[in-house]
Amino acid sequence: EGLVAPCRDGFQFAHDRVREAAQSLVSDEERAALHYRTGRLLLARTSPDALPARAIEIVEHLNRACDSIPEHERCEVIDLNVMAARSALQGPGYSAAARHLEVARRLMREEDWSTRREICFSLLLMSAQCAFLVGRMDDAVALLDSLEARPLDQMESIRVRGRRTEMYALERSTSECTDSALTGLRALGGSWPRLPSLLRTRWEIFLARRALSRATPESFTQIQTLPPREFGKSLLMQASGAAAFEVDTRLAAIYSARAYGRGAHLDISIQEVQAASLEGVGPAALVNGLDGGRGGNL
Repeated sequence: EGLVAPCRDGFQFAHDRVREAAQSLVSDEERAALHYRTGRLLLARTSPDALPARAIEIVEHLNRACDSIPEHERCEVIDLNVMAARSALQGPGYSAAARHLEVARRLMREEDWSTRREICFSLLLMSAQCAFLVGRMDDAVALLDSLEARPLDQMESIRVRGRRTEMYALERSTSECTDSALTGLRALGGSWPRLPSLLRTRWEIFLARRALSRATPESFTQIQTLPPREFGKSLLMQASGAAAFEVDTRLAAIYSARAYGRGAHLDISIQEVQAASLEGVGPAALVNGLDGGRGGNL
């Protein structure tokens, strides 16, 4: 009497010391089996709609029996851990999310890439994000390297390169961030010099001004989805815009000219064009004939 007390979900030990004493009487194998049965019971009693909210609680038990998960349940436990990580990332639970994803990677096998490619890709990309958020930059870069070593489609490559560039913008030098973005931009097509000439800069500005002069006010109210290639360019330029300005102002001017010129051509909203461009180097600068310069001087 007095060892357990009622709680919202049933009963719990009245004190942590009581729980610890009870656990000390159970072997590691028995404890793992108990956690496994508890996790399966919780999962069976949880409706699909309620699963995202209870995923963390369920995997806390199943992960303690990770080494004894039956093969036919392995993929399900991977999915539950990814779901739990997503829930944790909605709050400040970055470390918890990283733990869930680590278990999921441990359970993942190479052959899963042929049958569950989307979940495998998302798992590694989320793992890189979590590693970055908890301060493990080297681990994050290694995970992105492992993804880029695979045969990715265009959209997958864009997402990986975009994530790398965003991380470099915060934790690496402006030079490394710019080089990462330019690598991705070149892969998407076109010539992207790191130190563009004045003639190239003026030509890009001319093209943007011409596109803007031909656009009607109505065209900027029609929002359309960017094609993957153009979306990738916008993503990379936005992620590295500040770094590009530090590396070479002509390059930053080309970023802005491309963003505004593309907006006029694709009839996307002016807000989306502004979001993709470098802040402070906008239409007014283009119309005034921005020449671009070196070392932070326009």
